[in-house]
Amino acid sequence: MKLLVLTILTSTALAADLDVVSSGSRASGMKIKSSGVATYDAVPNARLPRLKVGEERTLKENVKDLAPINTPQQTTAAFKKAQEVQILSYDTKKAQPETVKTATIFVSPQTISKVPNIKELKEISDPVLNESSTILKDIKQFTSNEYKLIEGLIFLQIHQNNDMALPILSELLNDKSVRTEALYHYAEAARKLGLPKEFRNSLYSVAKESSDKDLKQLAVQQLVSHIKLLDYYDVKEIEPLVQQNDIDVSSNDDYNFYRAKHYLEQGNLGQVEDAVTLIPEKSSYYSDALFISGLFNYRQGQIEKAAQLFEQVLKRTTKEDTIHTLAAITRARIHFQKNQFKEAFQAYLEVDKSQNFWLQGMVEQSWSQILVKDFEGAAGNMFSLHTDFFKNAYNPESYVVRTVAYLNLCQFGDAQAVLQNLGRKYGPLFGKLGAYKQAHKNSADYYSSVKAWLKSPEQKEVDGLPRSFIVEWARHPSYVNIQENINSYEDEISNFNKITLNLIQREKDILKLQNNTNKTLSEIRIKMNDSKANKEILLTEEAQLVKTLSALKYESSNINRARNQVKVIRDIASQKLEKDKLSLRLLASDTLKKRFDKMVDDLKNLLDQNEVLQYEIYAGAGEHIRYQTAGGDVNKEQRDQLKVAKNKEMQWSFKGEIWEDEIGHFRSSLKNVCAQEDTK
Repeated sequence: MKLLVLTILTSTALAADLDVVSSGSRASGMKIKSSGVATYDAVPNARLPRLKVGEERTLKENVKDLAPINTPQQTTAAFKKAQEVQILSYDTKKAQPETVKTATIFVSPQTISKVPNIKELKEISDPVLNESSTILKDIKQFTSNEYKLIEGLIFLQIHQNNDMALPILSELLNDKSVRTEALYHYAEAARKLGLPKEFRNSLYSVAKESSDKDLKQLAVQQLVSHIKLLDYYDVKEIEPLVQQNDIDVSSNDDYNFYRAKHYLEQGNLGQVEDAVTLIPEKSSYYSDALFISGLFNYRQGQIEKAAQLFEQVLKRTTKEDTIHTLAAITRARIHFQKNQFKEAFQAYLEVDKSQNFWLQGMVEQSWSQILVKDFEGAAGNMFSLHTDFFKNAYNPESYVVRTVAYLNLCQFGDAQAVLQNLGRKYGPLFGKLGAYKQAHKNSADYYSSVKAWLKSPEQKEVDGLPRSFIVEWARHPSYVNIQENINSYEDEISNFNKITLNLIQREKDILKLQNNTNKTLSEIRIKMNDSKANKEILLTEEAQLVKTLSALKYESSNINRARNQVKVIRDIASQKLEKDKLSLRLLASDTLKKRFDKMVDDLKNLLDQNEVLQYEIYAGAGEHIRYQTAGGDVNKEQRDQLKVAKNKEMQWSFKGEIWEDEIGHFRSSLKNVCAQEDTK
C-alpha cells in the first residue's frame, strides 16, 4: 500500500478585507424579499411605470498580509494485517454454460431507408430588440357612464340578457361622450327584443351622427344585413348611407330584392334592373326577381320578353304561391291584350282560388271565353259565381258578363233575369254607398269604418255598408300593405310591454330565491348552536349563502332600476310610434277613400250599362221572334269551344250544389238558338 504524503507549504500570502464606502438606499414603492431583493407585481397589458429600485452599497477592497500558517503534525496509526481471501474451487466439467440467444436485430437497411429525411433547420439569427421607452403617460380613468356601458355590454353579449341590456344602454343616450357607441348596442338589443323601429331609428342616428367612420360603417352594415325586419320603403333612407360608406351589397339577396321593389314603385327602372341582376338563380328571391324583371320589361314595352319571364315564374312556383298567381294573371292579361284569348283562358286557370285576385280572374277569364265565342262556358262560370257558394262575394261585373253570354246564345229570358238580379242586388247598395259618401266627408271616417269591421269581422254591416263590399274594399293591396305596416307598429308597442312583464316576472323569481336563501341561512345558524355539529362546514355554507343573498339583492335592485327605465323609453318610443302611425293612418285613409270612390264609379258604370243591355235584349228578342215567325230555323251548330280537358268539362242544370274543384270549368246547359247571322 502506498502512502500519500501531503506537504503544506507555509509562506506569507495576501488576504483581502472589504470596506463599506456608501451604504446605498432602499427601494421605494416595491416589495422587499427576505433576501433583501426588491420585487414588483406586474399587471398584464399594463404599461410598466418607472420604478425606484434603490442603490446597492459600495465596497472597497482592503488588502492585508496573511498571517503565517502553522503546519500541523501528522500522525499515522499502526497498520493491521488484512484477512486472507479464501479461494473458491470451480468444477468446469459439471458447470453448463447458458445458451446464448440469437441477437435481435432492431435496425436494418430497410428500416433505415424508411426514416424520413429531415432537412437541416435554418440558422436563426438573434432577435433585434428595440430600445425600451420610459416615457410616462397618464392612465385613463373610466367615467361612471363608461363603466355603465361595460355593464350593458356584459348583459348584452355575455349573459344574452337583452331585457336588462336595453334599459341600461338607454341611460347613456344623453351623454355625448358615449352616446353613439351606446346607441349602436342599444339598436342590437332592440333588434333581439323584436323592436324593429327602434333598431332602425337608432342605427339611422349612429350612421348620421357618429364621427367614428368604422362605427358608421358598422351601423349601415347592420341595417343592410337585417333589412328583412324593415319595410322596402326604408331603402329610400338606407341607400344613400350605403353609397356614402361604400358598403358592398352585391351578395345580399335580401337587400337587393328590397331595392328592386322600392325602385319599381318609384318608377326608377334603371335601378330596378341593377338590383334584379344581382339576385342569383339559387336565391329564394329568384322567382320574385323574375316577376319584377317581367314588370320592368313590360313597362319598357318589351311585351314578349315580359311574357317569357312570367312563364318562367309559373314553372318555378306552385299554385299556392302568391307570386304564381300574380304571374298567371299578368301573363293572362298580356295574352288578352294581344288578342290571344285561348291562351289567356288557360293562363287564368293558373290563378289559385285562395288568392285575392281569383274572383277578378274568373270574370276576366269569362270575357276571354266570350271573345272566342265560347258563350256556354262564360255563362256557366259566371252562373257558378251567382250561387249560394258566393252569396257574400262582391262581384257585380259577373252579372254583365253572364248577360252578354246569354245574349249571344239568344237566351233573352235568362239574360233579362240576370239583369234584374243585378239591379235587385246592387241597385240598393249603390244607394247606400252614395249615402255613406254624403255623410262621411273626412277620409279618416273611411279608415274608421274598415277598422270597426276588422275588429268584429262577423258583422254583416258597418255604418250602412254590407260585409261583402267591405271585404272587397279592404283587401286591395294598396291598403293591405299600409295596414300591415301599421300593425307592425302595434306589435312593437306590445313587445315593449313584454319586456316590462319579463322584468316583473324575473323580479318575482329573485324575491322568491331571496326568501328561500334567508330560510336556509336561518336553518344553518340554528344548527351552529348544536355542540355536535361540524362548525367548519356550517361556517363555509353560511359564508356561501351570505354571498348568494348579497348577489340576489344586487340583481333585484338592478331589475327594479331596469323596469323603471323601460317605462321611460317605452313612453318616448310610443310617442314616436304614434306619430308615425298617424302618418300611416292618414295615408291609409286617403287610399281607402280613393278605392271607395273607384268602386262606386265602377258600380255606377255597370248599372248604367243595364239600360243598354235591356235595349239589346228587347231588340234581339224581337228580331229572333220575327225570324221564327217568318219560318226560319234556329242554329243547331255548336259554337267553338275552348280546348279544355275532358274531365274538367261540366254541363249541368243547377240543383243547389257546386263542386269547388270544378269552378272555372263549368258550362251552361242552355244551347245556342240564334240564327247564325244573328250572333252578337
